[in-house]
Amino acid sequence: MRSKYVRLPYLNRLMKKKRLLTVTICLLLIGFGITLFSFETLSVEREIRVSSPISYVANQFTNLKNWKNWYPDLIKGDSTLFTYSDTAAQVNSFLRTPRENYTIVKTDPASVVVRDDHNGKKTYHNISAFPDSFGMATKVRWVEFLSPLDWILSKNKTADEMQEGLYTMKTYAENSKNRYGFRIEIRPMADSIILFRETDVLKNDKMTTLRKLYKDLLRYGQINNIDITGPRLATFTLNGTDSLHIIAGISVNRKGPLANGIRFANFPKQGRAVVVEYNGAYAGVERIYPAVEKYITDKNLKRVTAPFEKYFNNPITAEDSAHMRVELHYPVL
Repeated sequence: MRSKYVRLPYLNRLMKKKRLLTVTICLLLIGFGITLFSFETLSVEREIRVSSPISYVANQFTNLKNWKNWYPDLIKGDSTLFTYSDTAAQVNSFLRTPRENYTIVKTDPASVVVRDDHNGKKTYHNISAFPDSFGMATKVRWVEFLSPLDWILSKNKTADEMQEGLYTMKTYAENSKNRYGFRIEIRPMADSIILFRETDVLKNDKMTTLRKLYKDLLRYGQINNIDITGPRLATFTLNGTDSLHIIAGISVNRKGPLANGIRFANFPKQGRAVVVEYNGAYAGVERIYPAVEKYITDKNLKRVTAPFEKYFNNPITAEDSAHMRVELHYPVL
């Protein structure tokens, strides 16, 4: 019996230590919770580099009408159910969907803050664009502000969705067809010998003259046993308002004697060209020129010679000319 009384003080001390430890842990947890929830929001941040000028990239996120091109939830939605305010790129501009409401709360030419209201919750998207030193690429930074509880529960999911959205924005902004209306690319120029002839004509005589020039070149090749190795090509330069200077050429395997204004030229092996492929009525080729000119300016490229058209079929009838396959080449540095 005596041993029970001897051990009782020890048990009392042990119980006091346990209670003290429990109280301490509870106070720490309460303190952590107070500290955590004393912040209004917590943030998740992601960045990406886009190979397009800042003015074009920034327009993808400062204008709510462009969010359907890259924002994950909107890409998956039915855009016919979206409604917009009269303006889509100013403070208080809005986008409404069946599930969410997006409202611009702050904006400037290179950044925007958008409030996303969903099921009583508010999330803020702060997206900004920064140019590189040459102005040819843009860094996009997306910061999303969440409530502390959402930050704890869905931080990784939010980060993945943001990364998906930035990648989609990059893919869309770097697709030349979305911006210029045509798929434009830069290719190395093949080392080749060009048999060509040139002349000045009235605009209305363009196609008739071009056919005659090709006929002369083909006859020359037959007479001199020169093989045709590539498609026909042509360059057009305006002379005043009614006249054109035309150069018609064909790729060949070797040079021959000069005769009747027929000459030879070489494309340099190390050269490169901005190239657009086109399929359709020949009249539509005219729309490519201003698009490529803008592309060259945006990319800070320098033209080294006149552009030329390359033809991969030979229209015989008017119906054939409605189904032309043409490439427009701009030699550049």
